[in-house]
Amino acid sequence: MQIKHHIAFAVIIGSLALPLAAQTANVISVEEASAIALSAQPGTIAEAELDQFEGKAAYDIEIVNQDGQEIEFKIDGETGEILNVWTDDDPTDDPGSATLDDVTFLIPGDLGGGWDTAARAVGEALTSAGVGEDLVFENQAGENGAVGLSYMIENAEALSNTLFINTTQIVTRSLNGTYTSSYTDLVPVAAPIADFAAFIVHPDSNIQTMADLLEAYQNDASGFAIGGGTGPKGMDHLAAAIVIEAAEEDPSFRYVQFDAVEPAFAALAAGEVTSISTEYTRALSLSEQGIVRILGVTAPEDYPLADGISNMHDQDLDVDFTTWTGFFAAPDTPEQVIEGYDAAFASLYETDVWSAAVAGNNWLEVRADSELFSEYLEEQHEQIEAILEELDAQ
Repeated sequence: MQIKHHIAFAVIIGSLALPLAAQTANVISVEEASAIALSAQPGTIAEAELDQFEGKAAYDIEIVNQDGQEIEFKIDGETGEILNVWTDDDPTDDPGSATLDDVTFLIPGDLGGGWDTAARAVGEALTSAGVGEDLVFENQAGENGAVGLSYMIENAEALSNTLFINTTQIVTRSLNGTYTSSYTDLVPVAAPIADFAAFIVHPDSNIQTMADLLEAYQNDASGFAIGGGTGPKGMDHLAAAIVIEAAEEDPSFRYVQFDAVEPAFAALAAGEVTSISTEYTRALSLSEQGIVRILGVTAPEDYPLADGISNMHDQDLDVDFTTWTGFFAAPDTPEQVIEGYDAAFASLYETDVWSAAVAGNNWLEVRADSELFSEYLEEQHEQIEAILEELDAQ
């Protein structure tokens, strides 16, 4: 099944913004910032302080005019440029309103694991960019994420200011019976980052394209195998099954799980597996080292892959498959709270801090807000449910 809604992806290179204390040597004085604000709006200075905006030093200047109205200015600490102006009568113009304050990130895995690392990296970017403040990280590990999911659902009334991190696995585990609860009880908030599936072969393999891979399956189904790092019906297996099913082939091919990279590559070199299904970011790194060759990637049609690498659509396979990392709110979280989350993440994405986090963590951007994330989840639910039913029927 082809995903209808595609999001522009980009990998942006940058450098992390310095902490505020390290930037103050280059900023204008509070007197200069106040004078800039007064030149734009005569009145009396009620408040003036150095703060941070989008990862950079900025002054908050509040002026009371002759009518007693409070006008607030956000002024670039280095250039003196007026970045934003708002009044108490129209607080929606306040750039500081798009922030996450006192939000808890609930992590359904152990400290140092994949979910934990991603949640803390996103949280650090939010804080460094001035979009997040007093963020808390709580680990509720157990049963492949089931403990954290159940905690979010059962304690929903007390978790109105909590974000729950997870990946595409939450869809699969909700469908295959691994979880007694379901992600559908949660409220999708944001999917900032993602990855795709990639099919790799040994550099010396005579298989050059996805068509060659499918032909190898047609010619020798018993000798054909695809390997991956996840278990049966895990992400690597399902991605391969979805692609093969899209070619109108039987998706019940032989799948081989590898718990480590070395035996997987040894099996690939020895011809014990025909191809390996893995993450695109990992495959790209291995390809650049000359260790493997990439046959194709399950990216959307409009995603700009590296030179010489094509998506499935370019090879006449009408299929996408994206493994996202996203955040959910507790059941029945008010709509205005979700809108606040949307605004905060939208603010984050426009900062240099976020660009640097994307590049530094080798992420692929998605930038899906709550509405688009919800739509994507519905379609991916159908996609995974369909392939699981086919595999279970075999």
